[in-house]
Amino acid sequence: KAYHRHSNNSGSHGYSYIAIGLLYLSVAAGIVVYKWRPAFVSIVTTMDDVLVARVVYALLFLLFVSLVYCFVISHTPVIEKDLLLFVSSLLFLQLLHRPHNAVLLTLFMLQLALFLYCCHRNNSNNNDFPFAAKLLFLEWIAHFGFFALGNSNALSTIDISGAYTGLYHYNAAIVGTLTFVITYSAPLLTLIPTHYIIATTTSTTPTTPHAAATSALTPTTSHLATTAALLRLSSQSTRMAAFAVVMTLQRHHLFVWSVFCPRFVYLVLELIASDIPYYLLLWLLSTTAASQSASSTKPKHH
Repeated sequence: KAYHRHSNNSGSHGYSYIAIGLLYLSVAAGIVVYKWRPAFVSIVTTMDDVLVARVVYALLFLLFVSLVYCFVISHTPVIEKDLLLFVSSLLFLQLLHRPHNAVLLTLFMLQLALFLYCCHRNNSNNNDFPFAAKLLFLEWIAHFGFFALGNSNALSTIDISGAYTGLYHYNAAIVGTLTFVITYSAPLLTLIPTHYIIATTTSTTPTTPHAAATSALTPTTSHLATTAALLRLSSQSTRMAAFAVVMTLQRHHLFVWSVFCPRFVYLVLELIASDIPYYLLLWLLSTTAASQSASSTKPKHH
């Protein structure tokens, strides 16, 4: 019975991956048709751009529903979950960003995927690489990606054209949300490796006094989440305090309004668009680990 159950689970997982792969191919084909439509004029002469974008949105919705199944219902390894989420996020951002950012987004995602692979090999070989160093590297690469994708300290570089993808008319909520996603794509993408680092650094909660004594020095998920939150909060508060001091001292200088004030606005928006989801992710990891710990240590009645 156990063998048949295992074979049935393997078969269902195989069908799930085939379905997700077909969705990936469909979304990629829709993005190619939408972004490089002049090359397919003879094929799609009567198709509306907004209609094509909405079809891609619908396929992306089905894709993310499939990922929810992989994350919640099936027992998929963490590395596979994050890689699937990586590819899905890349396709979604390729739809929103300008065509010339396609290569940059792909290279940025490959860097993060390589970082995930290195962390996975590091965990497999039981090599201790500093947890704080991993988070600082992710923060550095997030700032690098922010400027590499065309952003700067000037508000004029904000790309709002991609926020109208799939829209016939202006919608403040949708356009504003997609503008946030386009501008802060790089910081938002670093949430995926952050989840992997915290999820794989912690060990299973000890269920016996002897195991608890031997693993007393192993950091828990709540401790790692607190460390990550303090690192992000200290970095963000230091930058905002520095810009606030400079703007106060140079408030009568014309240069402040062209450089420092727009950058301060970017920092405030980053706090809303990137840091708040970051803290929500850490809170979710802590509460999930706490609930799993409570269920595992609950005495069983025979």
